[in-house]
Amino acid sequence: MIITKITAYIILYNPKEDVLVRGIKPFTIFEELQEIGLFKAFPFTDKMPDIETIDLDKFFLYWEIFFVGQTSEDDVKDVFMFYYEDEYLIEKISFADFFTEDKALTKYKIIEHQKISIEKLRSQTTEMIEKLGININIATAEKTALPNIIEIPATKKVEIPIQTIIKESTETSSKPIESIKVSSAKLDELINLVSELVTLNSGMEILAKEIKHERLLRDIKEVTKLSKRFRDNALELRLVPIETMMIKFKRMIRDLSIKLNKSVEFIIEGSKTELDKNIIDKLEAPLMHIIRNAIDHAIEPQEERIALNKPETGVIRLIAFYSGANVFIQIQDDGRGIDTEMIRQKAIEKNIIAHNQVLTEKEIYEIIFLPGFSTSKNLTE
Repeated sequence: MIITKITAYIILYNPKEDVLVRGIKPFTIFEELQEIGLFKAFPFTDKMPDIETIDLDKFFLYWEIFFVGQTSEDDVKDVFMFYYEDEYLIEKISFADFFTEDKALTKYKIIEHQKISIEKLRSQTTEMIEKLGININIATAEKTALPNIIEIPATKKVEIPIQTIIKESTETSSKPIESIKVSSAKLDELINLVSELVTLNSGMEILAKEIKHERLLRDIKEVTKLSKRFRDNALELRLVPIETMMIKFKRMIRDLSIKLNKSVEFIIEGSKTELDKNIIDKLEAPLMHIIRNAIDHAIEPQEERIALNKPETGVIRLIAFYSGANVFIQIQDDGRGIDTEMIRQKAIEKNIIAHNQVLTEKEIYEIIFLPGFSTSKNLTE
């Protein structure tokens, strides 16, 4: 009989302070773990400095992760391939000790800090194992009856639900991995090397023309073509479609529309438009802020929209398109628009402009973008 093995691991995931500077997003680890099994992640914040001394370029969180799956230790290590060896520790769980020996669990930080009881930890791990098709009776389990690896017949269908820190889904993903993650520092180094290659090639081409060496000129022309293609491909490696931001936007719009009791339709146009990864990262927060404002300030409640003979559902559009060498991103909504007089009065109240100062419509709009400026009467989330 072919046997399928279920294994469990304790992972100490402790990224260094410079992980963000290295171009790595620490939370993507959980997305990769959910693709190969189930996990419970317990965060620790005791390395967090006081708010007065915090450095936003440094990372201070770390986790203890209880992981269960039909996977080898090498598969789990592959998830941490871009991390230093001292940033993670993977330890295979002995099911025998885990379910029968309390001392075996006291070494884990989650128990040491008494944030979770041994019984609750065992219960949560049991739930994950049972989702993989295994039933364990803790009350009657004998130490000898619980091996380090649980084995089940491969003919039995075992569904591994996706689980993140936030929610669970019973669907499995069969989509093959079509990309790999590379730190932005490595891409920058590659582009620098390509630039040096193009510069050196240009120098050689000039030299070949001076000495009038026909064969050398022919070879250099071929190298020139290759180096230009190499340069273009290297630059394209940094480009990612803006659709990578859309999942967060959709989730935020759904949650916010429910909270504010507003019906909102989010339409995306030009989601395949590509931008440099660093620019995408910097755009995410301001775009999210603009969309939140569109829902909060612009889109009217359903009753008000009906009274104005508007559709009950408000529409927010995110449009991205190329124009020459530039990329334009627009946020549009069919809400109540911008009340320029309210903005002007608020700016006078905040001593941003004088009472008798005359502004054009465009100048009034620009006040919106001043740090800390808001027309909200109440501070919301």
